[in-house]
Amino acid sequence: MFLANAMPEFLWSNFPPIMSDVATRYGAGPTLVGLVIESFSIGTVLVCGIAGRLIDARGYRASILLGLAALVVFSAMRAIDGPFWLIVIAQAGIGATLPFITGATSSFVVDWFEPSRESRVTGICMVGVFAGLAASMIYSPWAFSSWGFSGLMRSAAALSILLLLISFPLLQERTPRRRTEHSHQRLGVRWILGNRSLWVLLTGTFLAQGCFSAIASGLELVWHGHGFTPENAGFANALFIVGGAVGSLLLPVFQDRFQNGRTLLIACCLAPILFTYPLFSAATPTAGNIFALLLGLFWLGNLPVSVTLLQRAAGAEHAGVASSLYWGFGNAGVIAIVAIFDVALEFTRWQLAVGAMVILCVGALALAILLPRDRSAPEVNVLAREA
Repeated sequence: MFLANAMPEFLWSNFPPIMSDVATRYGAGPTLVGLVIESFSIGTVLVCGIAGRLIDARGYRASILLGLAALVVFSAMRAIDGPFWLIVIAQAGIGATLPFITGATSSFVVDWFEPSRESRVTGICMVGVFAGLAASMIYSPWAFSSWGFSGLMRSAAALSILLLLISFPLLQERTPRRRTEHSHQRLGVRWILGNRSLWVLLTGTFLAQGCFSAIASGLELVWHGHGFTPENAGFANALFIVGGAVGSLLLPVFQDRFQNGRTLLIACCLAPILFTYPLFSAATPTAGNIFALLLGLFWLGNLPVSVTLLQRAAGAEHAGVASSLYWGFGNAGVIAIVAIFDVALEFTRWQLAVGAMVILCVGALALAILLPRDRSAPEVNVLAREA
């Protein structure tokens, strides 16, 4: 599961380190070449509902293998020496695999592990997301300089094929899927709005993932105005990932031990409110790096905490739908809020644009406060079985 979660992010992240070379190769301007990045989120949003229903109806093994097979197809498309739009479509296809693969994490964890370990195991699986990003940021520039664009794309496709071949015999479900009358209920807007935890967490991830992506993407532009180099901003973005990985390992330990997911989430939502403006206004790159690491630790690190709360709110029967919607809502936030932030940076002072992001983060904090108190993990599982 760790490696499966890493692969979509690994393939998506092949492009950010070589964007200027991609623009030169295809003769595309900054706005057009940005579609290579944005199309990933669009693909995720479009299929999240379909993926969730597949996970809950057919099981996480079928969903993950389908997602990995699709990764092979779309990564191979990128290796074809074709027009620019072929790359954009392939990146959207890779994004569409995210709900099928990463969206199945909760169902996998509930199937194989005791309730008292759910959050910690979810955290380990989610570290795969950050590991995929980090590995690609290192591997992609090296492979590009060694083998060129086509060589990078072909090697990435080969890794996708290898993962599929490894996963097919090894990935198994512990508990056979059982279709109950509860499985047939219609899961739509009314189902989400009828469960306070669900709509709070889904709306919260729309704001949180959107604001984080906006801040990460806009940091280099603002720091450039301070006289910092692109390498300085790149290192700060790397610290986001490092902090997220560490937080994903540490925070779930507290959640499993004290059943305090709501309290943890509230504390984590304070981080962007406190640290975002100091990050952008940092007098030195070193000072900015400290705030970047703290933001990664709490803001990205709360990912397994949120996913575990979501799974317990939806119940094991609908963990796939809930988790896939989580990624769909989050990427919808990325599409919308990054666009707004980019416009704000272009037409207003950066202080106003960053202030607007902080206000949205206050909204995410308010939503976290609205969450009901945590149920104990055993209690949640008993209620799910009775349902």
